[in-house]
Amino acid sequence: MHLLKAKITKYLLFACLPFFLWQCNTTKKLPLSKTQQLAQMVHESTVFTKGFTGFLLYDPVNSDTLLAQQADKYFTPASNTKVFTFFTALKVLGDQLPAAHYQLQGDSLIFWGTGNPLLLHPEFEQSDTLLHFLRKHKDKQLFFSTHNYQDDRFGSGWMWDDYSGGYQTEKSSLPVYGNLATIHTDSNRTISIEPACFGGQLRLSANLTRAYPRSTRAEMSNDFVYNQQAHQKAGYKRRVPFRASPDVICRILQMELHRPVELIDWQPDTNTMTIMQALPDTLYRKLMLPSNNFVAEQLLLMASDRLFDTLNTRKVIAYAKNTLLKNAPDELQWIDASGLSRYNKFTPRTMVYVFEQLYRAVPEERLFSLLATGGVSGTIRRWYGGEEPYIFAKTGTVRHVHCLSGFIKTDRGRVLIFSFMHNNFTIPIARLKEEMEQVLKFIKKEY
Repeated sequence: MHLLKAKITKYLLFACLPFFLWQCNTTKKLPLSKTQQLAQMVHESTVFTKGFTGFLLYDPVNSDTLLAQQADKYFTPASNTKVFTFFTALKVLGDQLPAAHYQLQGDSLIFWGTGNPLLLHPEFEQSDTLLHFLRKHKDKQLFFSTHNYQDDRFGSGWMWDDYSGGYQTEKSSLPVYGNLATIHTDSNRTISIEPACFGGQLRLSANLTRAYPRSTRAEMSNDFVYNQQAHQKAGYKRRVPFRASPDVICRILQMELHRPVELIDWQPDTNTMTIMQALPDTLYRKLMLPSNNFVAEQLLLMASDRLFDTLNTRKVIAYAKNTLLKNAPDELQWIDASGLSRYNKFTPRTMVYVFEQLYRAVPEERLFSLLATGGVSGTIRRWYGGEEPYIFAKTGTVRHVHCLSGFIKTDRGRVLIFSFMHNNFTIPIARLKEEMEQVLKFIKKEY
C-alpha cells in the first residue's frame, strides 16, 4: 500500500512538473504595471533609504490615491508650511488689503498697523499708500499706536542666532522697508545704509574678519558693522534685518514725512476707519516662488487683523485649523507662517489635501502662475525642466530636510497632486533631487 502511494505521488509530480515550470516562466515574463514600477522606484530607491521619505500621488478628478508611502507619517515641512499660509490668506483677505486703521480725534490723527508688509517695500508697487494718506492730513498731529499687536518679534522655534539673516526678518504691526536695512557701496566704493536714519549707526569693524565682504548687526540694537572687504567692493549690497521696535518705526516715518510722529498708548472706540489698497498677485508670488518668510508671517498677521482686530499668529492658526482646514486627514502641527520653525509637522496626505482645496478654489491658470515652475521660475527654476513645464509646486528646505509638494501635468493631460517629503538625510541634496526628478519624469510619461 505504501509502495502504491509513493508511485502515485511520483507520477503526479512528473505529470504536473511541466505545468509548474510553465507557470513560473509565465510569472517571470509578466510585465510590471506602471503602479508597480512607480512603487519600486519609490520604495526600493537606495537614495531615499538614506533618510526618512514620505510620498503620495493623488488624482483630484477621481479622488483616487495612486501611490502612498508613509503618507500618514509626520515630517518637518520647512517652507511647505507656506502653502497653509497661502490658503488661509486667500480665504480670509480676499482681493483688498488694509494698509492701516485710524481715528481722528480733534487735531490728532491716530493710526495703527494691520501687519501690511507693503509700506516702502522696494519690491512692490503701491508701497506708499499709507504715506500718501498721512501727507494729505497736514493739519493733524500724527500718533502711532501698537495696542493691537499681540505677538512676538520672532516665531516659536526660530533660531535665535539667525537674527541678522535676511531670511529671518522681525515681525511687526507696521513693517517699513520690509524691516530690512540695505548696506551697499556705489561705484566709488562709498558705503551707505538705507533707511538713512541708521547712517550714524553704521561703522567699519576690524573684528569682522572674513575673506569675503560681510556686514551684520548687533543682536539687540540697530548698530550695523561691515568689514574692509565690503568697503572695498564696488556694487556691494546686503540686506540685514533691523530691530523693528515701535520707536524705530516712528523714526523712519518721521524721516519720510518730514514731520513728527509720536507713540501713543491708545484704545480706540468704535469709530475706527481703515485705509484700503488692492492686493497685488505679486505678494503671493513673493510668498510662493522665492519663498519669502517675511511676507508669509505678515500675511497671517493681516488675516488675524481681519478676523479679530488683533495681530496674533497663534490665534489665526487656531482659527484656520478649526474652520478652513477642519477636514484635513491628520491634525496639523502648525506653529508659524513661514516654516522657519522646526516645530511644524505635517503629513504628505495633509499636504496633498491642502493642494486639493487650492485646486478646487482657484482657477488652474492663476494657481499655477503663483507656484514655482520646474525649469522656469522660483526655487525649482534649475530643476524638473522639460519642453513644456510640468511641475508647479512649493519647496521646503532646511538642513537635512527637503520637501516638494504640488501639481504634475502628465503627457496624457492629467493634473495630479503629489507630495515628496524627506527628513534626516545626510547625502548631498542634489543627489536627492536627481532621484526625485527620475520619479516625477516617470509619472509625467506614464500617467
